[in-house]
Amino acid sequence: MDLTNIKDTLLSEFANELAVLAGQSTEVIAVAKDYANDSKEVYGTIIESALKGLSPDPAIKAEGISYAEAKIDLVRETEVCAAAFKSVEQIIASDLEMDVKTFAQKAIAIFENLAANLFVSLKG
Repeated sequence: MDLTNIKDTLLSEFANELAVLAGQSTEVIAVAKDYANDSKEVYGTIIESALKGLSPDPAIKAEGISYAEAKIDLVRETEVCAAAFKSVEQIIASDLEMDVKTFAQKAIAIFENLAANLFVSLKG
């Protein structure tokens, strides 16, 4: 399993989906791109640890975390995500008709859905 390639693909998909969630506002799209780039390390660590947790090799599996633990980490990231979009909160409210916390929850849900689909495909 090539963790780096899998992780990079997932992060790229997340950045694309986040840009779609941002709607038509260039300001929100710009913040979404910055957030996706700035948060690569956090999301990358979460997904890499979860992927290691799927390994049949006991030594690698011991370095990993369960998918349930990964989900807890993602819940924590919701607050960070909401803070990242605070500067465009009014645009999100007017253009996307949601508050910034709801926007952040949707962003995290997108990542979680992408990760869940990845895990299903890897478990085969």
